[in-house]
Amino acid sequence: MPRVPPVEPRGKPDAESLIREHQVEIWRYLRLLGASAADADDLL
Repeated sequence: MPRVPPVEPRGKPDAESLIREHQVEIWRYLRLLGASAADADDLL
């Protein structure tokens, strides 16, 4: 069985990096909740 290197623990991600990483999904979710395209853009 091959050896797998240990995973380095990462620090807790901040809100900005989470939003940047998932911006498209968050925008689509806001649209699903009923936000207009302009409102979703403003919220992100």
